Amino acid sequence: MQAAYQSTYSCSAERQGEEMTVKSVLISTDYEVSAQIVVDVRSFKIKYARWDAFRLPEGYTFIEKEIPDLIGLDAYFYSGREIRQAIDEELDGIPLELIIECIRGVGQAEAFLIPERGFPILKEFDEYCHKIGKDSCRYYSNLDRIAMSWTEYMGEHSLERNKGLFDRHKNYQIFLKPDGSFLTTAGFTDTFHEILLVTSLTQDGLVSECSGDFLRGPDQVCFENVALLPELIGKKLVAINKKELAALVGGSLGCTHLYEMFWDLGRAMTEVIAKKP
Repeated sequence: MQAAYQSTYSCSAERQGEEMTVKSVLISTDYEVSAQIVVDVRSFKIKYARWDAFRLPEGYTFIEKEIPDLIGLDAYFYSGREIRQAIDEELDGIPLELIIECIRGVGQAEAFLIPERGFPILKEFDEYCHKIGKDSCRYYSNLDRIAMSWTEYMGEHSLERNKGLFDRHKNYQIFLKPDGSFLTTAGFTDTFHEILLVTSLTQDGLVSECSGDFLRGPDQVCFENVALLPELIGKKLVAINKKELAALVGGSLGCTHLYEMFWDLGRAMTEVIAKKP
């Protein structure tokens, strides 16, 4: 078996006084690209945004680009359309994907900015999350079944975290088998979640086997999402669109993070298959 490709996405959110810098990086066999935004910790309005590219498939480079059209926009879950309209589809959309990852990082870091966001008590923050998250995933579609609230899951020391607020890493490895098929591994770990996947694909990117486990998550309800993995068998990961993928593993009875993992893996598989002689 031959190692064929590797890619890693990282996202970190760090507070500096009344501002928070969120940085997202893709480093892979073909790319090294980063993006960052600076937001106000109370309003989450974007004060600064940029992306940089240091390596592309054709070799090392240096591209730096500020994104003034993002300034003043809300860095929040509902801002996707505005964010996409403000960023050009350069480098096959990688800078846009990294900025979206930064927006996700802001949303996750909010859990450590509860007073700054205007919630005097933790219960009010939980109620707010239940309202805006309703039916967005399996967790928020089963609030009557969860064993503890989000703030209970975070623990008693959560509000003591006031500098490094959030970290996320996603890693994908692709191996070429002697018969031309592929074995892939995928890992997702962040401040709140941890998921591992193993997927086998045919020579043209069709999923033949898929398994995995949740190692950490806010509730056992989240762990039930592994039952969705067989839905991907027979699907061509390199050709599936976001809407189709979300219908399989995302949505109200799925997991946003599984969706992200398979979307990232599909992008990486596309790069590998394109290189095959």
